[in-house]
Amino acid sequence: MTQKESKIYKYWKEKENKLGERILGKNICEYISGYRDFDRKTWGILYFTKNSFYFDIFHEKKFFFSSIFKVNRTDQDKKINTFQIPWKDVIKIDLPKAKNYFLSIFFPPDSLTIVSYSDKSNYRDCKLVLNIHSKNERDRFMEAFQNYRIRSNQSKEINLY
Repeated sequence: MTQKESKIYKYWKEKENKLGERILGKNICEYISGYRDFDRKTWGILYFTKNSFYFDIFHEKKFFFSSIFKVNRTDQDKKINTFQIPWKDVIKIDLPKAKNYFLSIFFPPDSLTIVSYSDKSNYRDCKLVLNIHSKNERDRFMEAFQNYRIRSNQSKEINLY
């Protein structure tokens, strides 16, 4: 294991210890809209456990490029906000059906994931829109939600529209 791989492994192990449960999946993802005070599109890391999902928003404007090219960042650039949505608050998840190539030019990408959830602090239902570009991670995200639903015997919806 290289030094970089060791640091990454340690980071996620510490995150799991802090959460108190194993992280089932993680991926870079684009936040579009739908969570309280976050009012702009941004990139971050989506990760999920058997009880919740989380999104770490990086406030550095060029996070993606600086990560690739290893630009030195200040502590201010590394500031992270995390939001958590427990699976129990998720009402339903909508996934777009795959489109043919021609139609994909005119419509939103197939990778959009729309999570309807109950925001207990504001006493309202909300729609979180994420662009999960990895189909495999989106499938694992859905599987985590389905497994929670089965464990809790809740009737929740997953829609392909």
